[in-house]
Amino acid sequence: MGKFVTIDDVINAIDYLSDDCQNPVTEYGDCVYSDEDGNHCLIGDVLVNLGFDVPAWDDWNNSNPIHQVIEELYPNNFHEDAIEMLAIGQQTADRLTHQNNHLAWGLAKHEMREWYIDCKEG
Repeated sequence: MGKFVTIDDVINAIDYLSDDCQNPVTEYGDCVYSDEDGNHCLIGDVLVNLGFDVPAWDDWNNSNPIHQVIEELYPNNFHEDAIEMLAIGQQTADRLTHQNNHLAWGLAKHEMREWYIDCKEG
């Protein structure tokens, strides 16, 4: 079965990621997990930090939503709250990347931390 990821694991994985980044995009403007040079999006870096592979540049699912990628590649390895937290980060980082905000990752990480706090308190 391998590792089972919780929201605590995700929160620990984002701590060491830069705030001053944007997600890689295709020529069509789609945010992707991996670009041609092997750079990852925020959620791609989280997955790698947790010990998982992410879709490569030429994989058909390189721009799929995180819940779809997890369902296809790691269906039994993530708690549903961890998937939700990753989805929040992905949506925020993608949106801010499209707005050309150089702090896309930092603001996405902030949203993830806020959701984490709410989840722990609720």
